[in-house]
Amino acid sequence: MVLNLLAGFIYDVVQQSWMVSSVLIKYLLVFHIAKAFYDGKHNMKHLEEVILRYSRPTVFIIVMLALISVSLGLEVEPRFKLFSQLIALLYFAVLFWKF
Repeated sequence: MVLNLLAGFIYDVVQQSWMVSSVLIKYLLVFHIAKAFYDGKHNMKHLEEVILRYSRPTVFIIVMLALISVSLGLEVEPRFKLFSQLIALLYFAVLFWKF
């Protein structure tokens, strides 16, 4: 019984963390790209370094927001679902490839 509740809770957290990441990642990438252009370092190597540098806090924030969302019973949905999920998938693919 407890195992079923725990498995359901973990499933909900994983699902909500995916939704939260699909909402937040595109804005994070836009911010990093704009900051790179502002600093004059607009090459892919610099962007890759920035993504890797901020990956741990980003993933931590996503999981914490998902935990809060599941605990409060809220559901987060991105506005452009397919586009947002594709961007999040590419972001996590880069992280998976580099780590």
